[in-house]
Amino acid sequence: MHPPATVLHIHLSIDYEPIIMINSKVINRVYSTKFLGVYVDDSLTWKCHIDHVCKKISKGIGILTKARKYLNKRTLQQLYYTFIYPYLSYCNHVWGNTYSTYLKRLTLLQKRALRIITFSGFREHTDVLFQNLKILKIREINMHLLGQFVYKFSEKMLPRTFNGMFRLNADIHSYNTRSANKFHVNVVKSDLGKRSIRHASILLWNSIADTIGQATSLGMFKSQLKMFLLNKQ
Repeated sequence: MHPPATVLHIHLSIDYEPIIMINSKVINRVYSTKFLGVYVDDSLTWKCHIDHVCKKISKGIGILTKARKYLNKRTLQQLYYTFIYPYLSYCNHVWGNTYSTYLKRLTLLQKRALRIITFSGFREHTDVLFQNLKILKIREINMHLLGQFVYKFSEKMLPRTFNGMFRLNADIHSYNTRSANKFHVNVVKSDLGKRSIRHASILLWNSIADTIGQATSLGMFKSQLKMFLLNKQ
């Protein structure tokens, strides 16, 4: 009999980084960088950007805290849309669908802002506050913007760069099904793929296409989608 084969396990550890040069200039590696006002990190967790947004919103909350001594709820709500909402919504298409653990700080800050606006206690439940003020939560802001993105695509309101980003089921197969006029959902296995703009947008659009997807204008669609999201809170 032959002796048992010996299995040799070799573990390679790569402890160097490739040197990238452009015009004889070395490009150093960075773990995050700012592009058009958004901090992009090397793992696409968007934690760096969320940290930046939290700092901006904290300043806005400070303004609300001082202002509520002199202003009413309606005016405070206007200040919310001036000093807080722009940071929550800016490029939210890209980063707003990240892990809930990263969004938790923003969620807490947004709830704190609503308690200040409504002169509520710091333990007051906020679901009813969101409803009464008709303010979208951080996740719903993401869905609201993604919905607008797909609506603009379907109405050919986007730059040609996005042509072909979405494909109807009718373009994939010839079966006459109820979903023929909905967008085709590709099989996505990775978490990063599931959180991508393309995948999240398609899932959202296909869930609302039969009800509000037929809106005759962008303004009407935005209004109907906001009400749809508020009713789901």
